[in-house]
This record gives sequence, structure tokens and C-alpha cells, in this order.
Amino acid sequence: MKTLRNESGFTLIELVMVIVIVAILAAIAIPKYADLTDKAVEGTGKGITGSLRAAAAINYANCVLRGTATTAINAASVVAQLEPGSGVSASGTDQFTAVINGKTYTWTFTSPTQITEPTFP
Repeated sequence: MKTLRNESGFTLIELVMVIVIVAILAAIAIPKYADLTDKAVEGTGKGITGSLRAAAAINYANCVLRGTATTAINAASVVAQLEPGSGVSASGTDQFTAVINGKTYTWTFTSPTQITEPTFP
């Protein structure tokens, strides 16, 4: 007479069903992940834009306080106000470039006109 052994494990159908469910979840998650990656790169670009604006404002304020010509403000003087290692570099006198995740971003800088003393009523 044959004795029955207590065999445990998963059947082939159960394994196939798990693989199908994982594949469906992956098909849903991968496009969402790609969208998050694009949004992260866009957010990084916006963050650098904000830091460039702040650096330009600081540079402009320094010129106003010292009474020096604000027309001397250029891309290099703005980049000098940024944190070292920010990844932003000056391209000529009126452009900034940064490489974010292999993509090159370019900003154009418009130098302010010379300020004059304010007039009060």
C-alpha cells in the first residue's frame, strides 16, 4: 500500500497568478515613476531659477548700497553669489547653464539699467 507524504508548496497556477499580479502592478507603477522623475527635474530647475533670482537681487542690493554701477552686474557676478558646487556656471556675460540629470538648462540674464537716486515728494 502506498503511503501519502505531506507535500507542501505552491502549485504552478498559484505561481503564475502571482507573476500576473506583479506584472499588472508594475505596468501601473512604471508610468507614474517616469512622471515623478520629470517633475523632480522640473522642480530642480525651478529651484535653481529661484537661487539665481535671489543671487541677482543680492548682487543688485550690494551695488545700490555701495553706490556702484549696477550695469556691472553680469552672469559671472551673480554666479559668484551662489553656493560653491551649485552646478551653475556663467556662459558669457548674460547666460547661465546647469546640467541636471544629463539635460542642459540655460537661463538668460538681463542686466539692470543704472539706478538713479530716488526722488521724494
